[in-house]
Amino acid sequence: MKNKIALITGASGGIGHAIARAFAMQGAHVVLVDNHAAPLNPLAASLQSLGIQALPIEADVSLASDMQRIMQQINEKFGQLHYACNNAGILHAYTPIAEQPEAQWDHVMNTNLKGVWLGMKYQLPWIEKSGGGAIVNMSSTFGIQGAQPGSVDYAYVASKHAIIGITKTAALEYAKGNIRINAICPGPIDTPMFDKPNWTPEALAGKLATVPMSRLGQPEEIAAAVVWLCSTQASYITGHALAIDGGVLAAR
Repeated sequence: MKNKIALITGASGGIGHAIARAFAMQGAHVVLVDNHAAPLNPLAASLQSLGIQALPIEADVSLASDMQRIMQQINEKFGQLHYACNNAGILHAYTPIAEQPEAQWDHVMNTNLKGVWLGMKYQLPWIEKSGGGAIVNMSSTFGIQGAQPGSVDYAYVASKHAIIGITKTAALEYAKGNIRINAICPGPIDTPMFDKPNWTPEALAGKLATVPMSRLGQPEEIAAAVVWLCSTQASYITGHALAIDGGVLAAR
């Protein structure tokens, strides 16, 4: 991937941070997008120490104007784009469907789903102009299965199911265009979103009991799969939703 250009949204921490580093380790120049500006510059500096270029951009992936601005800045600095990982996502605490505020639903859907749709809308023409490449969209095991009451909010589950649908549809549209589009469905991963410090020991043990491998996944394990799916080693894979979950779905 030396001198290729990779765009990662939600890059400032957790899985996004690991994905950016994984691309940089393969020699790709990275575009780091997040709506939290503070962590982006130190992240860019640390990745540039690996001998690549890093472009930090503060942006809201749910806004078309911001996504257009991202592509404009990529064009000005690099003139091309080869890979994208639409990773930015949020969730709220569980609320029964009859009590969930409309604003909460809209907030999650705009970031998680509209953000992926806008990402592909503006990334695909540039990847096509650059001679082809790959996109990986971040779904979840909750994009494949329903959530037990009290666990995950409705909008999160809906958005992650929809991401798989638009990923498969876009993959079919671009299958003959030298662009592959896949999704990754992480299970429980040790990131700030999992909020492990606020789990009681009993609750955490109960959660791990649902994972056949009896541990949380690490962000680097997701990042390795993202880079692999974008690489030539995965050249015959498109329209796929890859679960990385320690066996959670197999046990269902």
